[in-house]
Amino acid sequence: MFEQEKNNSYRKKNASSASTFIGVFLIFAAFGVYNIFVSAISDGVDAVAAEIEATEAKITEISETIATYDAAKAEIENAGEVELGDSLNKIPERMYQDRVILNMLKLAADHDVEMNSLTFGKGSFGAIGSLRINSSFAGNYKDLIDFLQDVEGNERLMKVNSVTIQMGKESILDAKRVNFSVSMEVFYQTNN
Repeated sequence: MFEQEKNNSYRKKNASSASTFIGVFLIFAAFGVYNIFVSAISDGVDAVAAEIEATEAKITEISETIATYDAAKAEIENAGEVELGDSLNKIPERMYQDRVILNMLKLAADHDVEMNSLTFGKGSFGAIGSLRINSSFAGNYKDLIDFLQDVEGNERLMKVNSVTIQMGKESILDAKRVNFSVSMEVFYQTNN
């Protein structure tokens, strides 16, 4: 009996040792599996953090670009207001047809261009009226270009709508004479 008790005690000890060994093994196995999952999750977290950082850099870059566009837009809008004010200063309060005729004659004479005819018509754009002018001139091509540049840069707002050019057969010192017709509008305030 004593031996039987000893065998039972030995079996219990072996079973207890085996249980301890299995328990320790399961703890190490759980720790190993835990490390594998944690490292995989950690790699995923690092990748997401890097992606967030890259996205924030792109957002900063886009925000700076938007700020640049907004500043340019404001500058253009302000320039537009200045140009509008300048344009309104170039539009007299009355038609002054006689001044338009004198201005056209002076521009033609300044550029050695002969004014052959000048006809007027009237138009309106609400508070702004227009004097539609069709005129014909004769001169050389360079004088025509200079004349048109002065028309566009005139102290009074003038808009050239069309130019028709006919090359002449005459040549004076190798400068071909051209006949050209200009359709333009000269503006004035109607004060409605």
